[in-house]
Amino acid sequence: MPPSTPAPASSDADVRQLGSSTSAEERALVAAGVLLVAAAALSGSDLLSTLSAAAAVVLGAWPIAVRFRRCIPTQLACGIAAFWLVYAAVLGSLPPLGDAGAVADWASAEGRAFLALYAIAVGASFTSQRSVSDLVGWIVAAVAVSLVVGLVSHWFHVGPPPFDHRSRRLFHGLTSSHHVSGFLGAGLVVIVAAVPGLFRRWVRVATLLIGVLAIALAGSRSSLVGLGVGIVVVLAHLLDRRRAVLVVVAMTAAAALVLLPVPRFRQTVEIVTRPEFLSDVAAAFDDGTKQGARQLSDSEAEANMLIRFALWGEEFDVIRSSPLVGIGRFRGNDDEVELRGVDGLVYVAVDGVRSPFGQPHNMYLLLLGETGIVGLLLFASPYVVAVRRTRRASIAATAPVDDSDGDGDEDDDAHDDGAAIDRDGTTPLPATMSWSYWTGPEVAGPPEPAGWRALSRGSLAVGLTIGFFSASLMTTGLGLILNLLVFGAAAAYTDAVAAAGPVDGEASS
Repeated sequence: MPPSTPAPASSDADVRQLGSSTSAEERALVAAGVLLVAAAALSGSDLLSTLSAAAAVVLGAWPIAVRFRRCIPTQLACGIAAFWLVYAAVLGSLPPLGDAGAVADWASAEGRAFLALYAIAVGASFTSQRSVSDLVGWIVAAVAVSLVVGLVSHWFHVGPPPFDHRSRRLFHGLTSSHHVSGFLGAGLVVIVAAVPGLFRRWVRVATLLIGVLAIALAGSRSSLVGLGVGIVVVLAHLLDRRRAVLVVVAMTAAAALVLLPVPRFRQTVEIVTRPEFLSDVAAAFDDGTKQGARQLSDSEAEANMLIRFALWGEEFDVIRSSPLVGIGRFRGNDDEVELRGVDGLVYVAVDGVRSPFGQPHNMYLLLLGETGIVGLLLFASPYVVAVRRTRRASIAATAPVDDSDGDGDEDDDAHDDGAAIDRDGTTPLPATMSWSYWTGPEVAGPPEPAGWRALSRGSLAVGLTIGFFSASLMTTGLGLILNLLVFGAAAAYTDAVAAAGPVDGEASS
């Protein structure tokens, strides 16, 4: 069983939200989601990651197909995949189907983005809050175990296959990047911050420690920035403005105390606070070459940072040449490309030499460069649907109404347990966001609808922020876990609101 242990239901709404059984379709979706996360968390083994991903595709195909007609995000994800494949086929950027080696090589690199789209379909296909609770519990268990084994391998240079204990950095997932450990750690922290009621007290504390430690040891600055933005979004949905500001200030101070002793983070602070740093960034952006960025830097660490801005400048030139549809999907990292069309409008690559490297470390620039404005808007469409799905602020309490005085109205102290929120969705939630919650009962109860909304939007905020520094939601390491959370939590929110019913005569949306 996963580490999620919801409190016993005490009303008909609770029974609907967190029943003891789910349909076979929901169980298949949970299994598919867990296997997708395993594919991202398995360290140093492309074979095991690939097998996990393949099993996830097989298990999730049936419920996704059954619910396809009613699930707009799934339809949009399929539309994105079709657009990518057709566009790439027309321009010849797909590998020849007769060459099994070339197909496998492409699938392990560029093809990973399709798994992230599949995670959208899995998460969006859920209809039961209980199933999403199980999924979130298993995600925490799988990622935490993976990170613990990775940490042990990292520190003691021992570990069972496929964990790579020879490296001084943590490696996870098909991307074989140390950043993925930081991405997964950020996902753990956002989960516990948004829906802590799913976990026992010791699980919450242990999960937070594991997540923060993974980010620190991975040295992933983008994970840290993304997590910061995600936590702010979570708090904005769960607390009033004054408390949210106080918590953010306290967390920022604590993060500074923990991370500044880490050499990579301390060195980053020293670099970005140099008076000439901004002028060096502008110069590297205008130059657009790695060599030019290295000449501007005084150290290897600064060179690595300036090279990223140089890559952004280079990609901007590509975007300007073909702003509407880009130069072609999977052509952005090709060498010796042959461009045809109208420069400045539609200028596509009809030939080139494939290279698995060279992406600009920015999801938005990558999409604009390869698919243009059309492709970027298409990719954004399912996330817009997820935000709209969680926009309803007027929700009923998940706890039964207390009318002990017999006046027909709810008593003033009926919501003291924090089970309800105001119409603006920002009333403090003492049951999940107070010190007494962390030091009190083992489990406070099922998540409020506001918690699911915070998890969906907080996860999206993490992905969109990290997208400025990596391919983010289009990669297996981050895309799999965050897409499951964004769309799964949105589905749970919808179920929770429907179970709670309208407020003040308002019709359910």
